[in-house]
Amino acid sequence: MKRIVFIGIIIIFSVYRMQAQLLAFQSFYPNFYDSSFSCLSMQTSFNTQCNSFAGSFINAIKNSSYISNDIKKDNAIKKNNFAGYEWNNDVSYYLQPDSLFGMESAGIHVGVSYQQFFSLSVSDDVYNLVAYGNKNYAGKHLSLKNNEYQYYNYGTFSLGFFKNFTERRLKVSALFDVNFHLFKDVQYLYVNDGDIYTAEDGTSVEMYAKAKYYGTPSSSKLEVPGFSMNALIRITDLPSGCTFSFQVHQLGSLFLNKKSYYAYADTSIYFDGVTVSEILNTPTYQAGILSQDSLTNLYEQHIDTMKTTLMLPEAIRFSVQKKWKHTVFNMTELGTSFIFHTGQTMPVIYVLQTFSIHKNFMVGVGGRYGGFSVFNSYVMAEYAKTRNISIKLTANALLSILYKKYPYNFNIQAGIVKYW
Repeated sequence: MKRIVFIGIIIIFSVYRMQAQLLAFQSFYPNFYDSSFSCLSMQTSFNTQCNSFAGSFINAIKNSSYISNDIKKDNAIKKNNFAGYEWNNDVSYYLQPDSLFGMESAGIHVGVSYQQFFSLSVSDDVYNLVAYGNKNYAGKHLSLKNNEYQYYNYGTFSLGFFKNFTERRLKVSALFDVNFHLFKDVQYLYVNDGDIYTAEDGTSVEMYAKAKYYGTPSSSKLEVPGFSMNALIRITDLPSGCTFSFQVHQLGSLFLNKKSYYAYADTSIYFDGVTVSEILNTPTYQAGILSQDSLTNLYEQHIDTMKTTLMLPEAIRFSVQKKWKHTVFNMTELGTSFIFHTGQTMPVIYVLQTFSIHKNFMVGVGGRYGGFSVFNSYVMAEYAKTRNISIKLTANALLSILYKKYPYNFNIQAGIVKYW
């Protein structure tokens, strides 16, 4: 056995999956007009973020290349290392008739979407253990605390209600959605405490781990149910053109059925009698508590099938937007967002400035910092005709392309909104 505990396997597996998928909880909500309208919105987004793993490291994994120590050193490993992605495809329809159940400026929202979401939070100790083995920790304790991995593959049906209120200077728009989810794949691992100690002479290893795991068996069907809510409120000061927005996304749970896997381990292991210079990398090491059979037995002692509930990684976002008149500067936006249940230590902070280059076309540049990533710049372009059609494209990959040692980040988002 050349890998320690399945934590290490999952870390490598998690980073590998980043090549195909993404993370932002971004949504193109349309403009909610006071008069009646119909609107069809279609969007797709792909967003991969990390704060430590370099582009050279990710590309080596993507190409199944040998990962040398030089490539490993390209990673800017921190005390807390994050990675995540979201791949989202959404079609939504908004209808605001002249009157909805006797209410003016009110409407309904119906949407369907398909998403994949992944996040990884891993400590520097666990990364170094997986990348280099435990030889550098001889005579030292290696912490396994607060490492988390999760992956969700699911479809969503959304049904919602929105309402506009206009009073002199202020316009307030509010939306509330109920989301019904069906999950195809759920994988969740959290190690909240743990420690590995390797004797200074390499003759013994002591391990303690406290962890829990939830998962579903491989399936091609969407069969694990879930439920969540979205909420959006916009407050616009009409004379100044300032808009304050607050959004809650996917506040809810999924409900694992009796076929789902659950494991909880609170285990201490001590092993001696075999020289263990490198748990991970010594090809001749074939025996002991960390062997394939031993790990399998340890896993099978704790795995079970049962019904249980798991919280979804909900997000909140707040932004302030200022629209400018009679100038090339079209709009300035400053905002922040945070995704819960992902191990993040700080929210994302972003700024965006757009410029009008034609009455129907604008471009923008911005930057963001925090969340799963370090600083990144991005660009956007939008073509819009009022109450007709809007096409928007946002992309972010410049720093990762220019500097191979820069933490890997790739983000592209496209949407089209059609009004009648």
